[in-house]
Amino acid sequence: MSDAPLYKSPPLGTSSALRIEKSTFLNTLLNTMVDGVIVINDRGVIQSLNKAAEKLFRYEEHEVINKNIKMLMPHKYAAVHDSNISNYLATSEAKIIGIGREVQALRKDGTVFPMDLSVSELPVREGLFFAGIIRDISDRKKVEMELHETLQTLEERVEERTLELKKELRVRLSAEKFALERQTELAHVLRVNTLWELGTTFAHELNQPLTVIMTYLQGLMTKNDLEFLEKKELATDLERILKHAQLASKIVNRFREYVKGKTSDWAPFDIINTINETLNLLSQELIKVGIKVDVVGSDGQLNLMGDTVQIQQVLVNLIKNSIDALEEKGDLNPNKDIAIALNQTATTIQISVIDNGIGFSECDGDFDNANFAFKAFYTTKRTGLGMGLAISQSIIEAHAGKIWMDEEFKNGAKVNILLPRNLPANSDKTQRDGNVSTFPKL
Repeated sequence: MSDAPLYKSPPLGTSSALRIEKSTFLNTLLNTMVDGVIVINDRGVIQSLNKAAEKLFRYEEHEVINKNIKMLMPHKYAAVHDSNISNYLATSEAKIIGIGREVQALRKDGTVFPMDLSVSELPVREGLFFAGIIRDISDRKKVEMELHETLQTLEERVEERTLELKKELRVRLSAEKFALERQTELAHVLRVNTLWELGTTFAHELNQPLTVIMTYLQGLMTKNDLEFLEKKELATDLERILKHAQLASKIVNRFREYVKGKTSDWAPFDIINTINETLNLLSQELIKVGIKVDVVGSDGQLNLMGDTVQIQQVLVNLIKNSIDALEEKGDLNPNKDIAIALNQTATTIQISVIDNGIGFSECDGDFDNANFAFKAFYTTKRTGLGMGLAISQSIIEAHAGKIWMDEEFKNGAKVNILLPRNLPANSDKTQRDGNVSTFPKL
């Protein structure tokens, strides 16, 4: 094989344009490249270009040879091109040579297209030349533009949707606030209504300490008139009067706090204590109608997490319903009993309020589903509001629990409450903060 070079520069002076000799090998190599290649001299005059460059710029070779490269540039690039070459020749400071960048080019028909341009320096005996490798990036720029427009549209849509969601959230929070205010008012009305029903019980319970106080005071006045009053005896009687006055105050406060229904912060509480306090509140009414209440499974403490005031409201409602059902059955049921059964697991506590009263099936012949009683405004009582069980259900569900009728229980009624021992981690923040909405389902 010959060691002769594949390309041999022509001798000096063979061409005023100092064209690079086009060997068969070089022509074949350049014309098979997919990227355009243009060679210029140090004055910016085009020396040669390959077929890909002709296709890109839509010129024939003879139309551009010996013409300045500026004819293939938009004005903003053409205006500075010659000065860029002169500056490089004087300072060797490259702005594009050996670096490459994205520029715009001008076709024969006047259209402008984007391209990637990489320029290399070609120092040969005949002088300094520059080779530019050109790649049309119109398709890539089109995709980038479409992607940019898509992203911009998506961002605009996200922003619009965010504004919509914020508006919906404000409306929802306003509605929830309104519902919470209404349910608070309704719950207060129900507590007042319950207290009205317990008016006789309240009067009877309060009358006992007041009668004792009056008796002691009358005795003291009589002894004082007869001058039989001794200092030691006075102190003893005053101590007894104070004791019964404190008892009367506790009775008044107990009923007052129930009516106020002040919501406490969610905290651990003993359900046994809550049940006992509820029975104490209803004790005189239970005694009056001769009802016995048994609490089963109440050994030790049974702690729950929640609002003890609201749970007590549920218990008052259920026990009052049982009292009414037993009274409705009347003499047909000589043994009037209510049982409160407690069953616990590691994670839950179930409370069942059971009575042998009239039951739902007996009080409403068309009643097919006992749990329909939890619908708002449903009542079997002539003077009932029909909201007690509905609000009770909302309170229990707000505590992440469940309340239902045992439809298989036939000898009266059995209402079950299932509550978690601890508040679930995914419970609503408003519940953890104690702002529990107990608005009933209509």
